[in-house]
Amino acid sequence: MTNPRPTTRFVLDASRSCNIKCKFCYYLHTYNNWSAYDWDMNKVKAEIDAGVARGNDYMDITGGEPTMYKHIIETVEYAKSKGLKVCIITNGIVNEIRTDQLIQAGIDDFLISRHGLKDTHNFVTNYKDAYDK
Repeated sequence: MTNPRPTTRFVLDASRSCNIKCKFCYYLHTYNNWSAYDWDMNKVKAEIDAGVARGNDYMDITGGEPTMYKHIIETVEYAKSKGLKVCIITNGIVNEIRTDQLIQAGIDDFLISRHGLKDTHNFVTNYKDAYDK
């Protein structure tokens, strides 16, 4: 029998900007001003440094839609330079160029949110083509 240990992951939530408007979004009430919540890189670096100092070795980036965050590439590169593994939790509606940039930056994982079959997913995301995209 192994001894359980706490997770060594932490969450970075540096942006609320998003390309869809899910019915269940925690931040829906701030929709018209999402960009005001985007962190600058100094704050991002401080949070990453704090995670490393705590002994974290894995970072999940959430949002909003993290692939839209203006500093996402730099964030991934900085986290990787600190020895962290990095996962982006995304709705998956991201263009190929950004995906390639994230891969080049060293992203370890993408976790793509799905919320049911096609009709259900499109309904809860308020985006008629979300499932297909």
